[in-house]
Amino acid sequence: MNPEKRRNELLHLSVDSIIPNPENPRLIFDQNKLDILAESISEVGILVPLIVFQEEDGKYILLDGERRWMCAKRLNLKEVPVNVIPKPSKIENILRMFNIHNVREEWELMPTALKLGELIEDLGITNERRLNELTSLSISTIRRCKTVLALPKKYQKDVLNRKYKADFFIEMDAKALKKISKVLPDFYKKYGKEKLIDFFVSMLEKGKIKSVTDFRYLQKVIDAKNIGLDQRDIEDLLERVVIRQEIDFLEAYGKVEDLINVSKVEEKTIRLTETFHSFKYDTFKKRERDKLRKVLLDLRDAINRILENL
Repeated sequence: MNPEKRRNELLHLSVDSIIPNPENPRLIFDQNKLDILAESISEVGILVPLIVFQEEDGKYILLDGERRWMCAKRLNLKEVPVNVIPKPSKIENILRMFNIHNVREEWELMPTALKLGELIEDLGITNERRLNELTSLSISTIRRCKTVLALPKKYQKDVLNRKYKADFFIEMDAKALKKISKVLPDFYKKYGKEKLIDFFVSMLEKGKIKSVTDFRYLQKVIDAKNIGLDQRDIEDLLERVVIRQEIDFLEAYGKVEDLINVSKVEEKTIRLTETFHSFKYDTFKKRERDKLRKVLLDLRDAINRILENL
């Protein structure tokens, strides 16, 4: 039958006449979910037809339904129901799969990022709002994709193979690399982005980074410059933590925590003093005066106890 007449018709095609789509961003499949789907198909069959298009050599390329096709092969089904659509261009192919699949179940980040990178390169579009319109990916997902696409190739491969989680590198970029680059540019320039990534990965492998949230402690250490810690002291601390790996992020934070707490007290004291100056004491009623007097006496006692130990 002429392929033109088959388009947009419901057909039953041989499982072996269909091949996976080489442009599919989804490279990783959850085995447990495949097992559940296979069990369902064995009981009731394939209820939702696959979507395919036909190549010149007669082969049909999957656009939607790769999990159903995989299960059909596993169950040794001879035929599957399909809808045949006109052959799309490469860009149309990728965009259709983004729009078909992404609304159902979110893909793992690295495969999505690699395919998004192809779109960015082929279309010359980097604007996140435009990419959102084209792919239906959220702006936050697009930014996460861009972060992992900026990783050295070896780490992209490791994330793809599930050796490391993408979230580790995303937190590293936001809480460590960007912070160091902005606040400690000399330290950042001394080692460079790739070497710093290598050091952080080494810390992860040695167990000195136990969770991606640990990067928040390092961020607080770097931010200590804003509350008076000398830049040289912060850089020396980072040398001990990141380069020589003598202590972890939490231990480093402990070394600046007292300074951070003093800064918080200073900030609150300034606000409290401003509040005192704004009071119109002559308008206070007796009950208000008595309550304020008690609070201030308690505060004075607390301050005196602290002063005795300083």
